[in-house]
Amino acid sequence: MKKRTINILVLLSLSSLLGFNTGDEVEIDNYLNARTSPEFNKYSKNIRTTLSAGTTGVVVEIKKLPSGNSGIKMKISSGPKAGESYWVYYDKKNPGLKLQNIQDKKEVALEIVEVNSANEPTSPISAETTRDISGRWDTQEHAMHETVQAALDILKVDALQNIITPEYLCKQQGQVVEETDSSPKSFKNFDVSVVKEPLREVYDFDSLQYSTICKFNKNWNYCHNLGLNKEEVPNGFDITNKGGNTSVKSTNGAFRQFGFNYPGAARSNMHLLIWDMPGDLTYQNSFKQMHFFPREVMHSVRESETDPNIMIVTLPTREEVYFNTKTKEVVGGALTEKPLVQLPNGYAKMPNVEYNGKGVVIEATGKDTPSAYEGGFDKKTVSIKKKGHPTCTAPMKDLWTPVKVEAFNKYRTEFSKSMATDAAVDAYVKKKCGFSIY
Repeated sequence: MKKRTINILVLLSLSSLLGFNTGDEVEIDNYLNARTSPEFNKYSKNIRTTLSAGTTGVVVEIKKLPSGNSGIKMKISSGPKAGESYWVYYDKKNPGLKLQNIQDKKEVALEIVEVNSANEPTSPISAETTRDISGRWDTQEHAMHETVQAALDILKVDALQNIITPEYLCKQQGQVVEETDSSPKSFKNFDVSVVKEPLREVYDFDSLQYSTICKFNKNWNYCHNLGLNKEEVPNGFDITNKGGNTSVKSTNGAFRQFGFNYPGAARSNMHLLIWDMPGDLTYQNSFKQMHFFPREVMHSVRESETDPNIMIVTLPTREEVYFNTKTKEVVGGALTEKPLVQLPNGYAKMPNVEYNGKGVVIEATGKDTPSAYEGGFDKKTVSIKKKGHPTCTAPMKDLWTPVKVEAFNKYRTEFSKSMATDAAVDAYVKKKCGFSIY
């Protein structure tokens, strides 16, 4: 216990030297996070979406912060989030918001806006976001993160990673944080529409029966496997574009399917598998598998409360992707897609779907999936991408490992259990590519 206490004090001292105290408000990204509460610490688990430039709304509450900056609660009036209210961080040096007095249409500075006892503006104020969603780390915050990570390496406290967590450090400073439970959780009443953390770090696939059962929804299919005790084990959901639109022009058996998978509701194997099929001949298909980092939550999907033509998928990074409910095409958010292309030899070109969010994506492509028995992707390398950095390549064997399927006496490949934690992936990506997943 004494050794642990000394290490924690070292980490706290390092962060203090860098001018960062756990519990301070810190909006580290150069885009507007939409939060459910006016808590702007890096480790606050209250981010629900991001607001792109041009989003408009009405200011309903202002909270002055000790730094001189403010939290602004705005009711959104445009876009897929219209009607919902969120808190955004207002940095007086780089506000990211244009405020106007609704009555006279004149732009106003937040510092002169008068509020009543409930922190509501006494005159109606409109807000419009002015930043593009292009994330970057604040220099000071990034230095703090790197220094603390270096301290962990120097002190060789890998065995204590489950104790020295950001949440633990917050508690040392008296900040209230959401409790996390690392014990196994039940799969009962699993709701695919709720944004939630993974229920497990890894899942033992040998405890599964190899059958997949899907429940069909008008907009997506939710699928589960059966455990050996007949328990429904969440597997993921898929959204399928069956053609007749810009992304998939043909209706002759062609489709593009987005499979958002989290076998066993575990962090280790969460991924998006995109399946392009140009027609009825199955051997002509192609695949792209995408793993997003950091993995804070499981994929989830829900219908928009304000626009019946939109459904919203939340990625593990908490970023959102918007799909058209009729065509099942991507229409906005952290993914972009280009049309399915059939090559002259009849095969489908590799799916042209790209991630444009603030995190990291690890991609593999091929004529088969990594989970195929004695098969797998064509290439022996994967791509590791982060906006603003050159694409990095790595050996697939570093990240995927063969697993024997006893029921069939064959092998499949899956994301390595050694990469189950984001800390392990981050260490690998830093060493291999020179950037962080954060």
